[in-house]
Amino acid sequence: LYFSSIRRIDYAGRDARMLARKVATMVRHGEKPPASMDLAVEALAKAVRIFAGDLAERDDFAEAQRELVAAARIATLALPEAASLNSAATVSQVRSLAADLLYASGFTRDQIDERLDFD
Repeated sequence: LYFSSIRRIDYAGRDARMLARKVATMVRHGEKPPASMDLAVEALAKAVRIFAGDLAERDDFAEAQRELVAAARIATLALPEAASLNSAATVSQVRSLAADLLYASGFTRDQIDERLDFD
């Protein structure tokens, strides 16, 4: 699983850098983030910590997958409150990072689409 996950982990690293840049831009412009985005980022961070430990030890990603789906759900539900392009991009980056790590944990595209469809 480790070798098949490398590309998606690399993508997730890029997503995290892009998320950090968008948040920094929001702060510089004095923009208010969408409601609950702090909770989405907290869930994302928890999932990354779990994912890192599981990848190194036992490849049991169930808890990390739940946190990644939760992060994407919280961010997606915050989208209607996105007041700027930067806040909408922040929502998008949380979803992208969650999706890339779900891929890295073994989910298929169909499984990700099913779990991240919050309509």
